[in-house]
Amino acid sequence: MTIRFMALLAIVPLGLAFGSPANAGDEPTAKMSFGDWSIFDDGVTGQLEVTWTWPDGQLAGFQFDLTGVRITGVSGGLAADYDFTIAHSETTAIGFFSTPQGWIPSIERPRVLVVVDFTLSGEDDTIRMEDVVCADPLAESIPVSHDAEIDPYAESCCGDINGDGMVDGSDLTILLGNWGEPGAGDFDGDGVTDGADLTVLLGCWGPCP
Repeated sequence: MTIRFMALLAIVPLGLAFGSPANAGDEPTAKMSFGDWSIFDDGVTGQLEVTWTWPDGQLAGFQFDLTGVRITGVSGGLAADYDFTIAHSETTAIGFFSTPQGWIPSIERPRVLVVVDFTLSGEDDTIRMEDVVCADPLAESIPVSHDAEIDPYAESCCGDINGDGMVDGSDLTILLGNWGEPGAGDFDGDGVTDGADLTVLLGCWGPCP
């Protein structure tokens, strides 16, 4: 059964419906995108990071759909750090604050919001993010850009964190935003994004093969 974020908002402590969008009329400064992703050895299951950036305010709840996959788990990231309640269906992931003042603060650079486990659906060669809905602590809608997509059958490309076929400043921004932490940019898997990972990224700079 598809989970609907606006319905769940009715039961959170604020008890408010969405108001007018924050920064109405302005270009969105909030962005939800993909970070690191991988397909496991079975060629069917995998994992991807969903990243969040919003320097202008706090995040109290989010919802997004993924096409091309069946969601099997959602965990970790900022949502876990700030004790969000997280739930999912096969197509939709949702999270909202579960404690007073427990919302996610402003985020200047991309950080991992949640990690999604999935199974490829076999219906489409592309994993896309759609129907993104986010709200601030006043239950007002946050305008969000979300043009993320992944080709799970493309050859891997070292350093291409956002999966756009190019290792460039966008990937560098994600890596620096996670400096000193695990997540997007931790290419060697040692649990910390550091100089060794930066060396990998710079060594792969430019278009993917």
